[in-house]
Amino acid sequence: MTTSEYNQLQENFKPTKLIGEALKIHKDISEIIRILSLIPFNYENCHYKIISINTKHLNL
Repeated sequence: MTTSEYNQLQENFKPTKLIGEALKIHKDISEIIRILSLIPFNYENCHYKIISINTKHLNL
C-alpha cells in the first residue's frame, strides 16, 4: 500500500469517527440533563459526573 493510498484510507474513515464522537457527546449531554432534573438535586453526584465527562472528552 502506498502512502497516498494509506492517506486516502484514513480520510475515508474520518466521518465515521466524527459520528461516533457526536453520539458519545449527545449521550453524555442527556445524562447531565437527567442528573440536573432529579429531585432532590444531588450536587456531589452532578459535580462528579460533569468532571468525569469533561475528562473523557479532553481526549477527543
